This record gives sequence, structure tokens and C-alpha cells, in this order.
Amino acid sequence: MNKVFVFIPASMEKDELDIRHEAINIAEYVYNLLAEKAGADIFIGIGTVYNLHDLSKSYEESLKAVNCMTESGVMHIKDAPVKNDSQLEYPHAKEKLLLYKAASGDTQECIQAFNQICDCLFKEYVSSFHIIKKKLLELMILIRRLGCNYKIEDEEYFIKGDYIEEFLRIEDPNELKACCRKRIEYVAQNIKKFVEGCNTPSTFSC
Repeated sequence: MNKVFVFIPASMEKDELDIRHEAINIAEYVYNLLAEKAGADIFIGIGTVYNLHDLSKSYEESLKAVNCMTESGVMHIKDAPVKNDSQLEYPHAKEKLLLYKAASGDTQECIQAFNQICDCLFKEYVSSFHIIKKKLLELMILIRRLGCNYKIEDEEYFIKGDYIEEFLRIEDPNELKACCRKRIEYVAQNIKKFVEGCNTPSTFSC
């Protein structure tokens, strides 16, 4: 969401430092153009040059570079600060568990998984609240899509067309977590009602 992947060909025979400087110059040029017109924070991450078969590695590195940024701008993966071993990666397994439990209508397990995701995010991105918000927003969009699959009607501000902007305006961590929990509970509980309704045998009177 809100990500643009740009592939720029480069010769593997060129000096790595020259390629790096060239990539940064291109990225800074693009950043200045977009920042002038977009009126929004823009984060550009740059990965290392790989052969075509390993293109995904460069993409992953560019995302890691963005996640290390504390303010808008440009960062090459080689300039990103080295993380401590104690820092955790985003818990994708917990995200999958949350979505699975939500689809089963298990609210309690959903909230437990969400709390673990939050613990990880607030440790990993302790000085980058905007990254935490974006990652949780991506999760909420997945939750909303799950709700749509079960024809669950939205409530409160999620029914508004600009709910993404409203979400990104939140600056209090506790408010952010409470907002997400409420959304998860709402969708999981309504899926449970939907499933129970489908499993209830029909009765007929003569």
C-alpha cells in the first residue's frame, strides 16, 4: 500500500560505490520532484544491485532501508544503521494467525496475536511512529477486506471514504492500538455470528 517499486538497470561490472552514488543521485532527483508536488512525506529506499534472478533481494533491502528512516528522504541499504540482535523482524506468522483466527471468529486469539504484533512493532520502530502506523494500517486494510468477504457492514469512521487519512492522523500510541483492537473485535465477532447463523439448521412448521 502506497509503495512504488522502481527497477533501474545497472551494470554488474561497474564499481559498487559508483553505482551506489548514481542510484542515490537519481533517487534524490525523484524525491525533490515528488516532495514539491505531493505535499506528503516521501520515503525512498535503495537496495543493492543484483542479477535479475535475485531482484527480490534488492526490493527487500529497499524496504529495510525505508524502515530504518526516521524522517522523509532517501536512504541506501548500505547507509542504514546496523540493527541490534535483540531487535525483532515484523512477525508475519502472527499476522497470518490473526487473520486466520478472525476468519474463525475467535476474538480472544485475535487480540492476543495483535498484542504480540504491537509489542514487536513498538520495539522494532521505537523512534518511527509513522512506520508503526503504516504497518498497522496495512493490517487493518486486510481485516477490512476479510470483513467484506463476509458482507460485514462497516461502523463508525471506517465507513467514511477518508478513513485512511483519519487513521494516519492518530498520534497517540494507545489510541492507535485501541482503534485497531476495536476494529479487529468488530470484524471477528460479526464473522462468528455469520458462521453460527449459517450452521444453524432451518426449522419448518406445517
